[in-house]
Amino acid sequence: MKIFIRDLAAADLPAVAAMEADEPGGWSLEQWTAELARAGGWQLVALDSATGRVIGYMAGMAVGNEAEIFRLLVAPDCRRRGVATGLLRQLWKRLPGLGVTSCFLEVRAANRAALELYRQMGFEHCGLRPGYYHDPEDDAVVLARPVAKGPNMLNQGGSA
Repeated sequence: MKIFIRDLAAADLPAVAAMEADEPGGWSLEQWTAELARAGGWQLVALDSATGRVIGYMAGMAVGNEAEIFRLLVAPDCRRRGVATGLLRQLWKRLPGLGVTSCFLEVRAANRAALELYRQMGFEHCGLRPGYYHDPEDDAVVLARPVAKGPNMLNQGGSA
C-alpha cells in the first residue's frame, strides 16, 4: 500500500469523523471542524494512494517552542503498515519551521502498540496522569520527544 500524506481539508472531515465514531473519546464532526480553525493548530491526513481513502490522521498544536499531538489514529485494517510513522515523520519535517524544539503527547497506558511505536520514534516517558481516561478507565502516559533541527531529523527514531 502506498501512502500519501497532506494537510487535512474540510472535505476529509466526514471520513475522519466516521473513524472517530468507533474510538473511545472520539471527536465529533463539530469538534474536527473547530480543530481546523484552531490558531496554532496543525492537522495531517494519510490517504491510500490507490483509492484516496482516508486511512489515518493526526492533529495537534504548536505554542511557543512546544508542540502537542492531540489525536493520531490509523484505520484498524491499515495498522502496522507505516501510516503512523509516516504521519510522525511528516510532522518532524514541519515542526522546526514553527520554532518547535519539543513535542508531547498522552497515550492510554493499556495501548501497548502505540507506546512501542512512540518509543521507536524517540519519545520518552515524562509523566503519568492516573485515571485520566474514561470508558474504559485508564491512566495517561505522558511522552516527550525533542525535535531535531537540520538534515538528520528524519533519522531519529525508528524506521517505517
